[in-house]
Amino acid sequence: MKAIAKLFIGTILLVSSPYANAQGTDSLIQIYQSADNDSAKMAAAYNVTIEMLNQKSPDAPKYALIALDLAEKIGSNDDIIIKNILVSNAYKSVVAYDKAIQYCNDAVKIAERLKKYKLLGKAYQELGGVYYNQGDYANAEKIYLQSLEARKLANDATGVAASYNNLGGVNNALGNYDKSTGYFIEALKINEAANNEKGIAMNCNNLSIAYRKMNRLDKALEYQLRSLKIKEKIKDTKGIAYSLGNIANIYYDKKDTLKTIQYYKKVLSLEKDIQDDMIIANAYNSLGVIYRDQKKYDAAIKYLNLSLSYKRKIQNETIMSTTYSNLGVTYLAMNEIDKAEASFKKALEIAKISKDKDDLRDANDGLAMVYAKKNDLQKSLDHLQEAEKFKDSIYNIESSRAVTEMQTKYETEKKETSIKLLQKENELKDVRNRNTIILSVSIVAILLISSLLAYLFIRFKQQKKTEEVNKRMEQQRLDATILTQEEERKRISAELHDSIGQMLSAARLNVSLLQHNDAENLQNNPKFEAALSLLDRSCQEVRSMSHSMMPAILVNTGLKDALQELANSINSSGVLKIKTDTTELDKRLAANTEVHLYRIIQEVLNNIIRHAGATEVQLQFQKEKNELRITIEDNGKGFDVQRLKQSKGNGWNNIQTRLYVLKGDIEIDSQENRKGTVVFITIPLSNATA
Repeated sequence: MKAIAKLFIGTILLVSSPYANAQGTDSLIQIYQSADNDSAKMAAAYNVTIEMLNQKSPDAPKYALIALDLAEKIGSNDDIIIKNILVSNAYKSVVAYDKAIQYCNDAVKIAERLKKYKLLGKAYQELGGVYYNQGDYANAEKIYLQSLEARKLANDATGVAASYNNLGGVNNALGNYDKSTGYFIEALKINEAANNEKGIAMNCNNLSIAYRKMNRLDKALEYQLRSLKIKEKIKDTKGIAYSLGNIANIYYDKKDTLKTIQYYKKVLSLEKDIQDDMIIANAYNSLGVIYRDQKKYDAAIKYLNLSLSYKRKIQNETIMSTTYSNLGVTYLAMNEIDKAEASFKKALEIAKISKDKDDLRDANDGLAMVYAKKNDLQKSLDHLQEAEKFKDSIYNIESSRAVTEMQTKYETEKKETSIKLLQKENELKDVRNRNTIILSVSIVAILLISSLLAYLFIRFKQQKKTEEVNKRMEQQRLDATILTQEEERKRISAELHDSIGQMLSAARLNVSLLQHNDAENLQNNPKFEAALSLLDRSCQEVRSMSHSMMPAILVNTGLKDALQELANSINSSGVLKIKTDTTELDKRLAANTEVHLYRIIQEVLNNIIRHAGATEVQLQFQKEKNELRITIEDNGKGFDVQRLKQSKGNGWNNIQTRLYVLKGDIEIDSQENRKGTVVFITIPLSNATA
């Protein structure tokens, strides 16, 4: 089953909020209390409600009702409509949807009776927002179309753009991406003509989401970066957080893990400023998926459950389906089938209420996998067929008109076929035999399909086993090859030290004795001095080569001391300062593991010395559960990581080969024109301990 891609859905901003007050709630309440007439009190109560809506205060309905009572007392029809909309918005904020609908309908009735089309458009927009929040997208779409018509009658260009945006959002939720894209583009044209930067940013954000769902990732990234640039310009902190999250989504789809993590960290750095449960919930959901992809299942479960806890605070169950599906995928990966089944069932239950096509597809896909693992092939097939229905609707990029025409053609052909069948049915004498034949063919077809699915499932399992065996054999072959190389290094090192080194030392001793025995003739003889110097340099070179081939300290006392010696050697050159933190490397690792890690770190340090122009390097070891993590950070110049990954150089290939044997991973965080590079190396301790 594919990883769930719905990581961090940004706001569609279905109802644009004009509310902004520089004053705090307390000072606005004081203004309300000190107002000396009904008109001033109404305006103050309105402002208090707006500030409370911004702060998500549960007291918002109280002051909204006060504002409405005063409007009715004063008798201004416009104010009565606006305050009914305000009360609806306040009740919606505290999830009292029935009351929100009631006051919205009151606003609609008054606006329709008085033909106040601009206010009627606002009332319908608010009513559509209530249905949208409830997950009733079909009703929301109908109401938004009524809002659009009212605003066209009022020649309200800004309102028309808002209604197009609403329609785009609800069609996005329904999986009608061709329609949603068309609506968002219409809204964007209006906002561009009016130079409405906030509206343009919102439309670009929404277009990006639609393009991402259609898997047009470059287009999605283009619109989201445009949206982010405007939000940064107008200092829209919450909008910036949504855009950063959506950019992370796009890089996740592009399988660029480093950039995905980088952008989620940027989102989390804004959490204190935005104070939004939905953003926090989606961030945790995203982290859960990323940890699952990295097979860190305990962390994945932890973050997904945190996501659910924040979503429960919002009290809108329809937003929880994605996270339950992600939990199901995680439990499947952990082979906890019953927990996976429970999670996917919960996801499907919620998706049936929201009618979200992505969620319906994911939940059915998950249950198909669950029942395949339980060998209940009929249930697996049923859910697979259900999932396919939604895949067809989600990934069909035909225009709405073409889809409608095909549907009409299908219905027409279906009616014609029914007429022909009725005509033939009158001519048939033995209906039972015909039904028996059809039933028999259906049973045979079902049996054949079930057998085919069972065969494909068994074959899939066999292929996985074969791949695992081949992978183990490849790792063993590489391990043996590298071990042979290291043994040869060790042998040559010993040979250089014990044989050639001793012979050179003996030669040096004999030459020195010549000087002692024939001091008179050899003293100040330049050729003799040159020969003695050459022997000294040869002894030093042999010692250096022996140490480079295989440091004796690595074999005798282990990786910790060998790395400290390597750091001391580099530090003594004065070119680079290396600080090591090996406190958590408290026990020796397996001999092969120590050699592999020493060579990997040695290669990374050599690259820093040759290319980075760094002056300082931090080398740190950390143990976390069943992993050993190594971090190497320098203050040199950055580089293009993709160019390194495409490199065919021996150094990078040697690092990759040794990590493959260790079943480890390497991640590099670096960019051109940016100072500093961080290398993260992770290996499982289960294969590394002595």
